[in-house]
Amino acid sequence: MYTICSILLLIGVLGLVAQTLLGGAHIGHAHGGHGHGGHTQGQHHSEHSSGRDFSMLWSLLSPLTFFSLCLGIGATGLLLKHLHLATGIVAAAALLGGVVFYTLLIRPLLGLVFKFASKPSGALEGMLAREAEALTSFDTQGKGLVRLTVDGQIVRIIATLEDSDRADALPVQRGEKLTVTSVDGHTNSCHVTRL
Repeated sequence: MYTICSILLLIGVLGLVAQTLLGGAHIGHAHGGHGHGGHTQGQHHSEHSSGRDFSMLWSLLSPLTFFSLCLGIGATGLLLKHLHLATGIVAAAALLGGVVFYTLLIRPLLGLVFKFASKPSGALEGMLAREAEALTSFDTQGKGLVRLTVDGQIVRIIATLEDSDRADALPVQRGEKLTVTSVDGHTNSCHVTRL
């Protein structure tokens, strides 16, 4: 049993050192966007809890969690070596020690570290189905300048009105609210439709 604990301790230490040196000490926090579509409260609650369950499972499968548990289990098992306890008791205590080590030390430490991490950029590609405001009247080919808010920054880009909306007799007027239907990050342009 103590050989297994020594191996787990070694795996945990080497794994955590490798994660730190390679910059791979990430925990996946899935923050799904909450749409405002036609979900009922029950559907929303069910989707939210299944997403939370998946996120918990994903964090258990992360290398950081695995190596932390190995370190905690191995250290606890070796600390109990001098008490000359039965193998089953040592195994159960070591598992409990690994979970306690991760829950009380590693997880709060990661929470503190991630408080200082910057929010990932949504970029222009994240603007699909978002509202845009026409800054100019659109021309006869359905092109004009629109304003989007990307990560708290106001961005002005060229927009093209969808063909189905161009059939309308009235062109888009300045100040009109539109919805982004597609984005081209390479040309910094988008397609829009009327609300």
